[in-house]
Amino acid sequence: MASVQEMKKTDTSTGTSLPSQQDTQQKDAGRGHLRGAGTQSHAKSSEAEAQSHGMAEALSEQMQEVGTQVKETVTEYYEQGLESLQDLNHTIEAQIRERPLQALLVAGGIGLLLGVLWQRR
Repeated sequence: MASVQEMKKTDTSTGTSLPSQQDTQQKDAGRGHLRGAGTQSHAKSSEAEAQSHGMAEALSEQMQEVGTQVKETVTEYYEQGLESLQDLNHTIEAQIRERPLQALLVAGGIGLLLGVLWQRR
């Protein structure tokens, strides 16, 4: 025979069946399982969050290194360009000192050409 705990009780006033103690225990066990899954889900979420935070830090460090390298490269090219302009300036100055009349005629010719072009507009 079935025990009293295993049988579902019927509420006589409404005619509905009430769950037995065993059914209630099974549902509680199922909820406990779900709580455990929630804890596991939370742990996995925390682990993923920590992993993404670590990846963000690594990416930030790499970007800082790249930024430093770019800054050094730009500075190096700037200094090379500045040296080239200074060398060009010294070269032009040396040529003007060697041939001052030729430099004066070239500068006058360029000025005359620019004056003619501006008057046509």
